Amino acid sequence: MVIRWCTRLAPTLAITGVIACAPLAAWISGFVSTSKVDDIGADYMMRPLGWSTAARTTVGVLSLVIVATAALVVFLTRSKSTLIAPGVLAPLAAGSAFLGVTYHVVTAPVIGANIGGGLIVMLGVPMVAALVIIAVSHARTDS
Repeated sequence: MVIRWCTRLAPTLAITGVIACAPLAAWISGFVSTSKVDDIGADYMMRPLGWSTAARTTVGVLSLVIVATAALVVFLTRSKSTLIAPGVLAPLAAGSAFLGVTYHVVTAPVIGANIGGGLIVMLGVPMVAALVIIAVSHARTDS
């Protein structure tokens, strides 16, 4: 009964898990930030959302639970759906995680120019587009 229920929900959970990779990556990349620029009046390429630490932690932990649950259900169920094939999910999850890291880099406080933000946006758009093309090509060849 549980396996049948998981098999029906696997594509939906897989897509939800892929989407949840973005806030998870943004939350995890926030742990490595050592910037103390805010004290002296920083410049921003884009201002970050004005969320409290508790709200960011809640979203990050919830994203972690969603991604872990989606991965567990996808790997434990056998489905004929091409949406949950590893060749489709892996590039989409990588692209989603890249968007989360991009958010963190673009909203970082800097003094002067945010060269990293410009570089990640300039190179990231073709990279995410390539990942989506790879996922679509895998979905079309698996069917």
